[in-house]
Amino acid sequence: MCKISGIFILIVLFTNNVKAQLKPGFDWQEYHDLFILCMKNFYPGESKDLPEPADFKLTYSSAPMGLDNKWQLYIHHFKPLAAISIMGTSAAPESWIANYYSAMIPAKGVIKLNKEKLTDYSFASHPSAAVHAGWAVCALSLADDILFKIDSLYKKGIKNFYVTGHSQGGALSTLITAYLMELQINNKLPKDIYFKNYASASPKPGNEYFAHDYKLKTSEYGAFNVVNVDDWVPQTFITVQKLEDFNRINIFKSFEEGSGNASLLKRIFMNRLYKKVRNPLNKAQRRYEKYFGNYIFKQVKNYLPELEMPDYFHSTYYIAAAHVIPMQGEPDTTEDLPLMHFHGPKAYYKLILENLRTP
Repeated sequence: MCKISGIFILIVLFTNNVKAQLKPGFDWQEYHDLFILCMKNFYPGESKDLPEPADFKLTYSSAPMGLDNKWQLYIHHFKPLAAISIMGTSAAPESWIANYYSAMIPAKGVIKLNKEKLTDYSFASHPSAAVHAGWAVCALSLADDILFKIDSLYKKGIKNFYVTGHSQGGALSTLITAYLMELQINNKLPKDIYFKNYASASPKPGNEYFAHDYKLKTSEYGAFNVVNVDDWVPQTFITVQKLEDFNRINIFKSFEEGSGNASLLKRIFMNRLYKKVRNPLNKAQRRYEKYFGNYIFKQVKNYLPELEMPDYFHSTYYIAAAHVIPMQGEPDTTEDLPLMHFHGPKAYYKLILENLRTP
């Protein structure tokens, strides 16, 4: 009888503690452990000096999908807790093409990945939210496989998930978390599944409206992007902020229309000034869309010939989506450093350990 009661108590504790497995807010130890998951099995050569993943067991590795995208599933040894780890940019040319396909698309719409796969997607509810086209394709290519595993684990009582990735994988982790939470908002995924996002060295995946929407959605447990301040990757992709990217009511409208209290000559001058600022920015954005949208899309079609995309969102105003956690070390003034010197696992892990030791 005592043995049965003990088992019953454990079941009750397990059930009541399901939501409590995720802690709100940023934690260096959590990021440390998840960074290792990001690197250890995707990049064994670069991460050979990292320790083995603590407390997590690798249970699934996907096949390549989309533009050479992969993900892995880890299960915690002692808690009803899982981690979704998404691979960053690989050596395959299509993986780099995904990065350069950086014209924006609306955060809500329809993408046809192939003849059998028409995806009605939503990364954000705000009508002015927009995201990176290439990474949206990558995220949606992985989404069904991830959802299948989440459903399987949910039926076993696992409802708490970390979503993590380094570099391109960090951007995809943000978009996938946003996509999963939009499914919950639209009653297409159980609301008692909980997500916490740790991106690492992530570039910017969308515009300001997407970023605000994302921060509001993830406010319960948090979404973070940890960056080495000397790393160039989180500064990408190239950003052009047009006057049209401001909110509908803004001070520049008075320059366009001319202040009603100003004289005719002053109104003409203000309007001319407005156009001198607006026109070069709009021209830069159109060129951006031409080359990083239309031209690169032709390269994408070599790998996804049946892909059909929504019309572009005519903006390239990228900002960081998740809360940025900066890491800064001693300045390295060595000349001719390798391109990825500040971006790779060695540089990041050194700074992680320094922050873990800081009281």
